[in-house]
Amino acid sequence: MVPLREAINSGRFGTITYASVYVPWWRTDAYYKDSWHGTWKLDGGGALMNQSIHMIDMLCDLMPPIDSVQAYTATLGHKMETEDTAVAVLRYTTGALGLIYGTTASYPGQFRRFEITGTKGTAINVENSITFWQFADERPEDEQIRQKFTKIQGGGGVADPAAIQHENHTRNFEAFLESLEKGADFWISGPEARKAVEVILAIYRSAKERRLVKLR
Repeated sequence: MVPLREAINSGRFGTITYASVYVPWWRTDAYYKDSWHGTWKLDGGGALMNQSIHMIDMLCDLMPPIDSVQAYTATLGHKMETEDTAVAVLRYTTGALGLIYGTTASYPGQFRRFEITGTKGTAINVENSITFWQFADERPEDEQIRQKFTKIQGGGGVADPAAIQHENHTRNFEAFLESLEKGADFWISGPEARKAVEVILAIYRSAKERRLVKLR
């Protein structure tokens, strides 16, 4: 979201100490009875790689690079090949800490959340809305942001994958196809798009090998 990015880039949070994402979703057993959901070969993973990757991508986009992860994964609520619950502790290259929590075993499903806090400010983003926005240097536009973005929008996928809105996906596909037709660079490079995947793979490795995994 634009206000978050501008606040981070302008240093309004002061020294950022913590940034985390939470995806406490729910999926039924029937969801995992098809031929690909929750498989390593076709889904690439479980609650992290499928449901949580967009929030992890947001984290990678807004925050400095993740230096290391220490993680646990488990399959607790479904009969499936991959994980339905994962927790990872993060350390960024700046020294800030954070968490990634992703699950499809949290009935009835809750909204996705991004939290960032520092020595001069805190913000909480829930779905496409800002539910908390406070800084030591209060500005007139802060109240405008709180008024404009506090209504929670989206969240249709917390329990029902068919309720996920497709508009953002459609816009991304259209923009990508347009860049191909014009022979222009897409606004996100391949290496940039892969960052979230690299973080998830590091989490899987940490959980499997039961150790801290360095990314940098």
